[in-house]
Amino acid sequence: MAIYAWAVSVIIIIASTGIFMNPEPKISPDMVLNQVVDLIIESGYFKDLQLSEAHFNSDYVKVTIAAGELSSLQNFTLGYRIEDNIPYEIFRKDEINYVSLNFPWEGNKKGGSIETLKSLATKTVFSNKISINSSGNNFELYGRSSDIISYLLQMADNGLIQKFTLSVYHLESGEFYLKVQTNQV
Repeated sequence: MAIYAWAVSVIIIIASTGIFMNPEPKISPDMVLNQVVDLIIESGYFKDLQLSEAHFNSDYVKVTIAAGELSSLQNFTLGYRIEDNIPYEIFRKDEINYVSLNFPWEGNKKGGSIETLKSLATKTVFSNKISINSSGNNFELYGRSSDIISYLLQMADNGLIQKFTLSVYHLESGEFYLKVQTNQV
């Protein structure tokens, strides 16, 4: 009985050490951005899985994907193993199935300005179906998936992606809407 208690104590100590030493998954910002970009691309040619929206907040990125069939979402989430520690929730709303994933993120870096975003837009190659608006602390871009991807990648290449709060929406028209706000830190 004493050996059993000792073995259980050792297992608890090892498990506790693992939890406290690595409480959050280590996922690079590039990996998270690549996931979102891949979902934007797939939304263009997979009709069953569609990126609904993605919100890049200060400490997490919430990605919501819509699907007509629940089995499509279940198959999609098989790629997110428990050991990856990426929390997700599957739900149904208005006859549509959704999965919402929360990726860890460090988006609270300082130094982003609307003027920088405007300047970056002049250097980015867009299609002729683009609309850009800015006012106050907001920068908005409406366009094709390729336009949104080009701009997000330009932001990443220039070290700006974590200096703003971002939201990407897939509109019913098939176009995408990117809303960028300056971080208030």
